Amino acid sequence: MATTVGQQMAVAIAPKFTAAASAISSTTTIFLITCRSSEKRTYHRLVLGMSMCDLSASAAWFFTTWPIPRGTPGVYGAMGNQQT
Repeated sequence: MATTVGQQMAVAIAPKFTAAASAISSTTTIFLITCRSSEKRTYHRLVLGMSMCDLSASAAWFFTTWPIPRGTPGVYGAMGNQQT
């Protein structure tokens, strides 16, 4: 069953909003823990590590369709080439 252009757009664009929100939240958490927190307990180090992992995962989700080679059928927003 083929997908419509509207469905392809939704699948390509929706993760960018949620990934951006997650990246902003993770960056804020990292900033607050590293710069503002006077106590560095194990809890803070664990949350810092989780926020760093979430930041990298958010970046990966944000770039979901961009590395796919341009002209790939059924993929909206593909901008890559054969080397990516």
